[in-house]
Amino acid sequence: MERQVKLLMLCGLTLLLTTGVRCRTAARRSDEGIPSYVGYKVLRVTSRSREALSRTLRHFEKQQGDVWSHLPYSASVMFPREQVEEAIRIAKKEGLGISVILDDVQRYLDANHRKRHERRKRAATVDVTNSYLGLDEINAFLQNVTRSASAADVISSTIGLSFEGRNTPVIEIRERNTKSSGTQKKAIIIDAGIHAREWIAPALALNIINKLAFNPDNDPDVLDLLKKFDWIIAPVVNPDGYEYSRTNSGARLWRKTRTSQYSESCKGVDANRNFGFGWDPDVGGSREPCSDVFSGNIAFSEPEARNMRDWLQRNKGRAAAYLTLHSYGQYVLYPYGTCDNRVADNKDILEDLGKTFANALGQKGRRYSVGNSCQLLYPAAGGSDDYAKGSLGIPVAYTIELSPGEKNFFFGFDLPESEIASTVGDTWFGLKLMVQRLYQVYSGSKSAGSQTVRTGSSAQSASQTQLVPVVINGITYYFNSSDPNTQQWLTAYRSLSG
Repeated sequence: MERQVKLLMLCGLTLLLTTGVRCRTAARRSDEGIPSYVGYKVLRVTSRSREALSRTLRHFEKQQGDVWSHLPYSASVMFPREQVEEAIRIAKKEGLGISVILDDVQRYLDANHRKRHERRKRAATVDVTNSYLGLDEINAFLQNVTRSASAADVISSTIGLSFEGRNTPVIEIRERNTKSSGTQKKAIIIDAGIHAREWIAPALALNIINKLAFNPDNDPDVLDLLKKFDWIIAPVVNPDGYEYSRTNSGARLWRKTRTSQYSESCKGVDANRNFGFGWDPDVGGSREPCSDVFSGNIAFSEPEARNMRDWLQRNKGRAAAYLTLHSYGQYVLYPYGTCDNRVADNKDILEDLGKTFANALGQKGRRYSVGNSCQLLYPAAGGSDDYAKGSLGIPVAYTIELSPGEKNFFFGFDLPESEIASTVGDTWFGLKLMVQRLYQVYSGSKSAGSQTVRTGSSAQSASQTQLVPVVINGITYYFNSSDPNTQQWLTAYRSLSG
């Protein structure tokens, strides 16, 4: 109790000295230092007005609310018991609907923890499609992929060490028999697990690796995707936080890294607020170490963010797209989260590719929203997608917020293992179509909206109509330079090709 009072006093002082700071207390801790969410409740608020909802959520954050999800017209927020009555008052004042969807968060976490433990004891084997793997299991799986991949060539490495000294593995997957050819295609770069509690993100990344390396479903699209792109995937970029979130049910909602350089009692930094492009703790972050969105003291202060920075820099010339996997809420978000006047130079293309993914998931009954992260969700300066796009010039960058969504929001971050397979299957379907569309857009094919003529008998008529010749993968195409849509595709392609 004394620590809570001191923390609230510190938060009040911080708010007096700074502006725009989110001051959120962490979960209570037992005598052993284990987090506890006993009595914490999750409230669901609904509104017909996005503005009213966003305004209410800002109030909630001042009341120690932890926003679990923020959909266009609804949100789920966790509160300590003593703040629930005030939260209900604020919501009703704004004309929002409000209800309790989880009466005791710790009881819910305990029940799910027991179920996973009992299932593990019964299972003869642990497989990547039906289980959330621990770090040792992940490393063993990646070693097996490197050693035994049957559908592709695989190269394993690490992007660096975490604060607690753990390796951060990365897998590169290439078309068969091209490992030592010296030629490198453009690459799709994927990472996951920057937020520890978002377990479905590493699970999806591992399943993408499995599908590309082994093609267990004999999917003809896999060979096609490997012909088009190399794939570089880092499945757990915050290994310390991820491993801590698995230690017991009380730690299940841990979000940050595990650095202790700012506070022994309030460890960790939100690594996705620590990147150097537009870094600003007052825009969706915090200067308070006890906050879940603590941004660190300077940009790239954390080894996990520096590891990712260096990894992305090494591959920026190859990168066709950068996808960072998170959960939850079912969003496809593109830069920028700085909430200033910055606009992505290829916003139309980002919208097009994002909607390709969202429409595909819609066929599976999953509703995804596409848009600028600031306008669609909330301010979030210092994110990895902004850095990839704004600092490194990677043309396509997204944060993909995975399931659950509107229909099963009550799962929160603790999506059951029984949901992994369907989430992976549906998301992989959408991802394949988006990547195929990406290739179409940047290769100038007819389906991308360009007017193209291949070399051969049409070359004469092309010159007569003053089409512009462009060599793509050794083939000369002729583009109608007077078509503004074609010019947009050409500009994007040349940007991608360097």
